[in-house]
Amino acid sequence: MYSLVIADLEKYIHKNVGLAEYLTRLQQSGKELFMITNSPFTFMNKGMTYMLGEQWRSLFKYIVVSAKKPTFFQSNRPFRLYNETTDTLSYEKITQLESDKIYAGGNISEFAQKATFRKPGVLYFGDHIYSDLADPKREQIKALFNPNFGSMFRTFHDMSFFCRRLSRLSDIYTSRLPNLFAYTDEHTFFPKRTSLPHEINISINVPDMPLCSSKAEDTNLADSNSLDQN
Repeated sequence: MYSLVIADLEKYIHKNVGLAEYLTRLQQSGKELFMITNSPFTFMNKGMTYMLGEQWRSLFKYIVVSAKKPTFFQSNRPFRLYNETTDTLSYEKITQLESDKIYAGGNISEFAQKATFRKPGVLYFGDHIYSDLADPKREQIKALFNPNFGSMFRTFHDMSFFCRRLSRLSDIYTSRLPNLFAYTDEHTFFPKRTSLPHEINISINVPDMPLCSSKAEDTNLADSNSLDQN
């Protein structure tokens, strides 16, 4: 599959307008970017060069390829140094991650120990939240696509299963990362207030008749005669 995509990048990879500018702004504002991908370096390098240009590597402090997520988050597989010239991996023990090197494999615990960052917070950008963040021991489900299914996010009035899972595992979602370019780095997103069941407006075709009153005789909803007035 990798060779097929590389042979025709324009067909399979759509350039994300504004992506390079957004990543550059994050870097210039003091954010330290790193990339952890399941793809091999040769494939990822071709795609990133096509989308961001020859200098794309300067945007990221650390680059990890062939990470094999989601086992990356649970295994103790060591990091291996990748040699671009020979397309091979070194067996030399990695004691510290360096910003000008390419690493393969590894695990999240070792990454946290051997990578150095000025600040503790991490903002995750990902396009496959299930394999990256969801429980890797979950039952594997084949993904099916049918254009007649309608929206992926809603089933009539209710949220779809996919949308509920996405809401549980992510803070915000967007169709394109550059959409965030319109917001400052200090912007805070707040979830929209949703109505609770008892807050839903109920329309009753009885003029000026309250649903609650201190006088029970004025609002006896059990009395059918009080509602049968048209």
